[in-house]
Formats: sequence, C-alpha cells, structure tokens
Amino acid sequence: MPDYLFTAKSPSGKKVTEHIKAESADEAHKIASHSGYTEIVLHTDDVSARFTDFDALSENLTARDYVRLRTMPGRWGSIRFLLGKFYGGNWKWNLFVLVVLVVRRWLQMEWRFADYFLIVWLVAPGVWAIVAQLLPNRSLKFNQLIEASAWARWNDVLELADRVKGVPAEELAFRKATALAGLGKLDEGLAIVEPFSDGERMPQHMYHSRLSEVFAAAGQFEKMLPCMEHALKAMPDDPIVQLDLAMQLLRFQRDLPRCKVLLDQARSHALSDVLQVFVKYVEGIIAVEEQRFPEARQIMSDTHALLAPFKDASPLMGSVIDRIHMYQALIEAKLGNDDAARKYFQNAALRLFAHKSKDLIERCRKELGPSIMIDPDGSREW
Repeated sequence: MPDYLFTAKSPSGKKVTEHIKAESADEAHKIASHSGYTEIVLHTDDVSARFTDFDALSENLTARDYVRLRTMPGRWGSIRFLLGKFYGGNWKWNLFVLVVLVVRRWLQMEWRFADYFLIVWLVAPGVWAIVAQLLPNRSLKFNQLIEASAWARWNDVLELADRVKGVPAEELAFRKATALAGLGKLDEGLAIVEPFSDGERMPQHMYHSRLSEVFAAAGQFEKMLPCMEHALKAMPDDPIVQLDLAMQLLRFQRDLPRCKVLLDQARSHALSDVLQVFVKYVEGIIAVEEQRFPEARQIMSDTHALLAPFKDASPLMGSVIDRIHMYQALIEAKLGNDDAARKYFQNAALRLFAHKSKDLIERCRKELGPSIMIDPDGSREW
C-alpha cells in the first residue's frame, strides 16, 4: 500500500511530519484527520506515492528528513543535509570529542590510538557524505536521465535508460518511448510501451497520461488531448488527471468553461503541497485567457515563488517554471512592458524550443516580433 507523507499539528498540539499508508491522498487525509491531526499538509500525491518506498528510506531517513530533501539544491545541498544530520544530531558527543582533542593538544600529550580514533570520529562522516554524493550511484544516474528528458536530449535519454537500475519498468519504458518519439521514431516508441496498456502492469489512467507525453515529444500535440480524455475516463476522480487535462485544454483549445469545472473538481480533493501550486498555475492561465492581465501577473508571480523551492526536487520542475516564464512574457507584453517580456522569454525559450512548444513561442512572437525567434545556437531565425 502506498505511503503518504504529511505535516500537521498532532493531537498534542505539536507540529510533526509523519507518514501513513492509504489507498489515495483523499484517504490519507481522512485517516490523519480522524486520528486527531489538524492543519494537515500532504507532501505526497497519488503518483509519487506509487514510486516512494518509505519503508526502505526510513532505515536512514525520517519523514521530516525526506520532506526537507525535496528542496535541497542539488548534490551539494544533499551533502550539507547529511553533514547537518550527523553533526547536528550528535552535537553533544561531537562537542565532547572536540574538547577532548583540543585539551590533549593544548597539554601537548603524547599521540595515542585514542587521538586517531577521535579524529576519525569527527572527520569520517564528512568524508562519507561527500563521497556518497559524488560517486556514481543509482539515484545520480536516474537524476541524469530525468535531466536529459527535461532538456529533450533524446540520445542521452536512450543511453542513460539502459544504465539505470532499480527503476520501475514502466518508467524506463516511457522514458525510452518519449526519446524515440522525439527522434522521429514514434511507432518504435509506441511499441515499447504497448505492453503496459492492459491495466495490469500500470493503472490505465497513468498509462494514457504518460502516452500524451510521448505524442508531445513527437510534436503531435493534437493527439495529447484524446490520451488525457482516456485517462479521465479511466480515473474520473483523480485530481492530477483533472489538472493535466485542464492545462492541455487551456493550451490547445482555450476551453475555459470546462477547465473551470475540472479545476473545481480538483480542488475538492486532498492535494499535496505541489499540486496546490499547480492549481494556482491553472488559475493564472485562466486569467491570461480571460485577459485579466494585472491579476494574471500576480498569480503567475505567486506560482513561481511557490514552485521555486521545489525546482531541485526534479529536473522536470524546470520545464514547468519555463512555461510559467513564457506566460509571464506574454502577460508583460500585453501590459506594454516589452523589456520584462523579453527577459522572461529568454529565460524560457531554449527549453521550449527543444520541446517543440511552438504554440507558446508563437504567441510571444506575435506580441514581441519575429526577431526574438532564434534557434538554440543563435545561428538563424526560427
């Protein structure tokens, strides 16, 4: 059964971070509430819970540790976290050892085995923390795979997918399929993921959601919406599917009435802290499409500020932030602030160009002029 992480006020009134097993985020929130917890903030949605084995993680990490790690800035942030966990968690012993060493050196006492042992006690955890993060490992390889996917480096994705171990088969299959689609081999990619379409190896709604990503990589955006409609039919009460479909309807059809219905449906569920940010993101896009540009500017600014702490949780967050920047460019252009619009555009253009997001780029081009449209190496207009 999936594990859900949450922070809340315990029945005793203390703020705690815990984990709970449940079939869904809604059920996890209900169980926590019935157990006397209040002010509940979920940190896990139904997708991340499927791929999080907290029982394995809990050998070395508490629930609070795991939540903190989501916002650590890269490997060096993880190193600082590990150092803080050891030296901070054992600060009394570490202080005692340090005092003993200083006193023995101040008294110029003869070096003995105990001195070397105490030095190793202080230094070894720091060395281990650095080595553990810098040496090749399963987590690092998977992050490299996701980073390559986030930047549409499809050849790298195919190479890294064959080297990553300990990842669910469907995850690797869809990464390969997306890469092949991006390289113009859509049929080959679809053949790789077809065995997962039976609803046995992965839920139907997840299969169709991921299939939309494959078509996106191929530049066949018109096939994304049918995939998401299938996903919604398979799991009509899933807030992730509702939000994903709303974003695609806004982007490709500007279907505001239906998007608002989907947004209201998503809000009725227990949402993780990250999904709550995506709710605000959808609200911002709706404001853009309704030409409420001053309000849209504030919503998108708030959305970016809320999402920024999670940018190191996954390289894919960078793709979302770049789409936010593209909408911010459009908003500023509509408000007559061309310099700000161009700055936002330049922050986002490289990645969106790589992912063939021509619809968003063309909207900015219409407002800012064709001169901003250059390819990644700057050699020609697009």
